[in-house]
Amino acid sequence: MISLASIAQDTLAVDSTKVKKVKKPKKAVANGFGLSMGLIYGMLRAETEAKFIPNSNKIVKSEPVNKTGVSAAIFYEYSWSKWTLRPAVEANLALAHIKYDVERFNDEEGYIFPLTIDLPVSLMYHPEKKNWPSFMIGARPIFNSDQFSSIHPKTANFAFNGDVGISYVIPAGKNKMRIELVYSYGFIDVLKKEENDTYSIGVNHIYRDILGLKLYFN
Repeated sequence: MISLASIAQDTLAVDSTKVKKVKKPKKAVANGFGLSMGLIYGMLRAETEAKFIPNSNKIVKSEPVNKTGVSAAIFYEYSWSKWTLRPAVEANLALAHIKYDVERFNDEEGYIFPLTIDLPVSLMYHPEKKNWPSFMIGARPIFNSDQFSSIHPKTANFAFNGDVGISYVIPAGKNKMRIELVYSYGFIDVLKKEENDTYSIGVNHIYRDILGLKLYFN
């Protein structure tokens, strides 16, 4: 008779041939410091209306004007499994502004956060599928300098945006280059309303968004 022990050994031997090797998680990107540069498009979500200037028969009209700009940053990437954490220090220059029209005289432009220092922190997910992009979400504290801001409208020195984006890795020799499309949505109204600002009496809210196309090198 065939013993139960020999049957069990044969069964284990067969099953062992069916066991698949477990793949080790691949590194998403190289760790370390890197540089980025790119083009941005500053966009203003502003609520405006035409109003009479106090003690005057003139009407002041205002409208938001979006503008392109440039961006540069230094960043650090820390990767594990399918994820990458990327804090950065980023400088952005974009001359989006509010255009004031006082009955076709004394037209002026009020720049909104023309030059800022941003501290974005991004979290990227890398699907293990061929030719798939990586997906990114992030938080972006923004600091504005009064030295580069217009007299009117008066704006805050701080804003906070949320980022979403997609990116592709482009081989570049021993290093890697990443091209990234990102949209940054402004959550904070940056307008500081002042009663004596006759130009901005028709401006009620200003939110600042950014659309960017950037290259990352590391």
